[in-house]
Order: sequence, then structure tokens, then C-alpha cells
Amino acid sequence: MTSDHEEFYLLDWLHTNLSRARHNLASSGVEAPNLEELGIETNLDLLTALRNLKLEDSLAEVYEIPANEVLVCAGATLAIYLAIASTLKPGDQILIPMPNYPPEYNVPRILGARVQEFKMTYDEGFRLDADSLVEAISKETKLIVLTNSNNPTGLKIGKRELEKIVEAAEEKGSLVFVDETFREFAENPTPIARSLGDHVISAGSMTKFFGLGDIRVGWLFAGKQIMEKIRSLNQWVSIEVSRLSYMIGIQAVEKRKLLNERTRKMVKENLSLGKEFMRKNSEYIEWIEPDGAPFGFPRIKFGLSSKDLSTQLIEEFGVLISPREFFESPGHFRLCLTRSPEKTRLGLDALSDALSNISSRL
Repeated sequence: MTSDHEEFYLLDWLHTNLSRARHNLASSGVEAPNLEELGIETNLDLLTALRNLKLEDSLAEVYEIPANEVLVCAGATLAIYLAIASTLKPGDQILIPMPNYPPEYNVPRILGARVQEFKMTYDEGFRLDADSLVEAISKETKLIVLTNSNNPTGLKIGKRELEKIVEAAEEKGSLVFVDETFREFAENPTPIARSLGDHVISAGSMTKFFGLGDIRVGWLFAGKQIMEKIRSLNQWVSIEVSRLSYMIGIQAVEKRKLLNERTRKMVKENLSLGKEFMRKNSEYIEWIEPDGAPFGFPRIKFGLSSKDLSTQLIEEFGVLISPREFFESPGHFRLCLTRSPEKTRLGLDALSDALSNISSRL
């Protein structure tokens, strides 16, 4: 392993600017629900009845995965690290579609792996061409890393496309890791990737679709041999999540129907607001409409870098977005539609006014 690595700039950007943002259009998880209204108990002293229950069993039942193939860990970003670090050694080659969530490609770099990027472009609709990706898989490809739905484009990988990649990987002797943190946002989600083969690892989280970012609960699904390596590494990293988070997670799975209804209603309203916003501001920005997550990756049409635009937006207008620098895609920014519909409407109105103001000065 090398100690020479980049800072997690996306995380730094959010932590630095969230407190001064009047309009948050940068956070990718839905706004947190009121746990009391959902009937979720948060007093640890009152949760004695849950002490003998296992969140792994709850997740296994919901996602139809054997319980011994489930690891609950402290958030999806840790899950990403555990999956990649357990399967790669220095010099191994990974194949990853880009743009993507920074840990997906920076963790392998930190570990000394060779990262082969598979570029997806705006002009090609940011769609993952499964046939072309399959052609890029070689006998040197140790691991293929996918994000479904993709972060930052908000586009999902279809069932057939995913099956093609998984089948080709098995033929080449490659492993497949799929970050499914945003999978459930899609209208018709792709099947859990882990179900497609023993060489496939899946990751998930309660932060985004459930809106429970504060409890930091994520998970991994993997076959027995791979899971043994993951569990062994996790013992050195975090051992387990907090008991309070664990038991809130058990209750959240029990309240899954209510959380699902809440999220889908919010996302439907917000995506409608987002589409109307993009139509009104087509002079300044354009996007590939997302079909798998409540965010998109607009392209700027006037002469300003996304970093400069993002800086002006937060400093002058209190609008927070995530610039392309964090996703290695020049000229784009991630636009998240994850707050309440009222907050989202106000944020998009403020962004609309800001785009008009900023472009008029150029």
C-alpha cells in the first residue's frame, strides 16, 4: 500500500460549505425522516427487546441473500473500501466506468492497483455500453467496479447490461463489485448484483434511499470465500457499527414500506421540479435526464468552469452544488434533488436566478 493519496475533496467540499449554504443542492441522500413519527425508538435503554435480533438477518430476508453472506458495517464508503481492499493487491488491474464516485477509483490507487478507466461521455448519453465494456475486460482484469445507479449521472445499469458484464467477468476470471447505494431509487431496480454470481460483491446503505445518514449503516453481500476476507479486514478497521445505529437499522428495515413510500413521493415531486428547472435554464445548462437516482450531472453551456461556478454560487448566492473536479468530468456539476419538495423548489429558484446573474457578467 502507498501512503501517497489524494484528499477526499468531495467530502471536504460538503463539510466546508454545508453550514453556510442556504440552499443545499449537493447532498445525494434524501432528507432525514422524523424517526419518532415513524415509530422508530432511539433511546438505547428502551431497545432491550432488540438486543438478540440481528440486522444481518433482516437484510438477508429483504434482499433474499443468505445471512452468512451479509456484513453490516459503518457506512457505504467503508463498505467500498472493504470490498476493494479485500480483493486487490498492489499491481492488480481494475476496470471502472467514469465518471464515478471518487472512492471507487481512488481507493484502488491508494492500494497500488492499476486503474483502467472506461470513459462514458455526455455526447453518448453517459450510458454504460456493456458490449464495449466487455471488450475491455482482459485476463489481467482482477476487478470490475460498477456503481448502480451511477453517481454522479443518476443513470441506472439495466438488468441485461449487468448480466452481460457479470457473465464476461466470470469467463475472464474477474471479480465484480457493484456499489448499489442508489439502486432502489430506480422505478424498476436492477436485481441485486450479488444474486448473479459468486464472483460478485454488492454494497448498500441506509444513508441515501432510507435518508438515515446519521446512523452510518452500510452493508456488503458476498460469497463465503470473499466474505471471510472482508470480515477479517473489517476486524482491523471498525469491528462493528454502534449498537444504537444497529438497532435503529433493525427498526428501519421493519418500517421499510413507510420509508419507501416517503422517499418515492419526495423523489417524484423533486424530479418533476428538476425537469422544469432544466427546461427553463436550457440556455445555460443541459443534462441527460436521470432514471435511477434523484440527481443529475448537468453540463455548463457558458464560459465558466464548474469549480468557478460552484464557488460563486456558494459565496454569492448561498447555493451549494458539487463541481466536476470531484468526479473527473470537466464542465459538469452534480445537481441533487434530495431535500423536501419545498426546499428543493426554493433551491432551484435561487440557482436559476444565480445562473442568469453569473452568465450576464461574462
